[in-house]
Amino acid sequence: MLSARDQRDLRWLELGHYFSAGLLLLMTAGFRLYLNHVAVTVGGPGPPRFQEWFFSTIFTIVLVWHLIGILTAVGAAYLLRTRKRPVALVSLSAVHCLFVPLGILVGLCTMILVRRPSIYAEFV
Repeated sequence: MLSARDQRDLRWLELGHYFSAGLLLLMTAGFRLYLNHVAVTVGGPGPPRFQEWFFSTIFTIVLVWHLIGILTAVGAAYLLRTRKRPVALVSLSAVHCLFVPLGILVGLCTMILVRRPSIYAEFV
């Protein structure tokens, strides 16, 4: 049985993971709007096909990177809610630490919190 403090901490961490996923989604949308703006305003003497290819490639890389961050955040939040698989939770939190700055904060807090004996006993 978890104490009130442990339940509160797990709830805050779950919200932190969801907030981090939402922030990454907004950053992806903002980056796409920025690339649209740059592609429209840059259109100078350079070949337009190259610019289109270049900006599409950059957006695809950023999209895949942010998609990994969103999936790790949502996956960690789900594992926190269901209280299953502590090793998978720590692994997802470690990957989520690659997304600066909120990913580091939420990921490290998750890894530290899961090490508490009372919380680890709830997961197993």
